[in-house]
Amino acid sequence: MTIQRFEDLHVSRRAQDLAVVLYEDLAGCKDYKSKDQITAACVSISNYIAEGFEQPSTINYVRFIHIARNSSNEVRSMSYLTERLTYLNGKQCLHIRSECEAISKMLRSMAEKLMTNVRARTTKK
Repeated sequence: MTIQRFEDLHVSRRAQDLAVVLYEDLAGCKDYKSKDQITAACVSISNYIAEGFEQPSTINYVRFIHIARNSSNEVRSMSYLTERLTYLNGKQCLHIRSECEAISKMLRSMAEKLMTNVRARTTKK
């Protein structure tokens, strides 16, 4: 099955699910700067996947996938801070970090497969 739309990508839906969880978990947080930082980074994961999907070349798409991975790492990093500041509890942060790691692995795998296809096409020429 060929993916026709970014909405069909499991990793994109999973990233959005994580963003919803974060928004819900931080609903009462009064540190708006930290809250905005982590939620913006989280939303960026699925947004970069979507932006990359529409790129005219596979190499550009892979670049956006790497940026989405960077955003996932930022969320993971921020989860440690939100835990230390007690904005979120350990269980919530463990879930966030686990999801970020899973999403990052999925994105890395996507990028590797796409680049393998690029290399295969260029060596056939």
